[in-house]
Amino acid sequence: RDIEIAHPLDRRAPAAVLSTDPGSVATTGNSERSVQVDGARIGHVLDPRTGRPARDFGSSTVASASALDADALATAAFVLGPASAVFETRGDRVLWILVTNGTDPSAVHTSNLIGHVRLLQEHADQALPDDDTADGLPRSAN
Repeated sequence: RDIEIAHPLDRRAPAAVLSTDPGSVATTGNSERSVQVDGARIGHVLDPRTGRPARDFGSSTVASASALDADALATAAFVLGPASAVFETRGDRVLWILVTNGTDPSAVHTSNLIGHVRLLQEHADQALPDDDTADGLPRSAN
């Protein structure tokens, strides 16, 4: 089945399509729950290591057999970000939609989603910010 994944800046617009097996899909991002402080968007997802808001790069989506697992892992994937290798090692199915230069998204995902992600925006092949290398994670393009 194909699931449209919302654009991290406008949840009414799809940014990608994820083809996945039956089960649950959960997305974590700040598109609905954030505040502007001194021109910066501050999200509601907290990093338990620091007690501060997690860095907002876009969104994370997880496909899992369990809705509870999908929700918890999507939040963890958002907090840890696309540079974390833990999800690849565990075999989780994780897609990160990145909005780093303007509004056009790019995506990185775990290797078990190769061929299962299709971006819907132009200019989708963007580099990650300097502080997130996401080494070894596949990228999706249009």
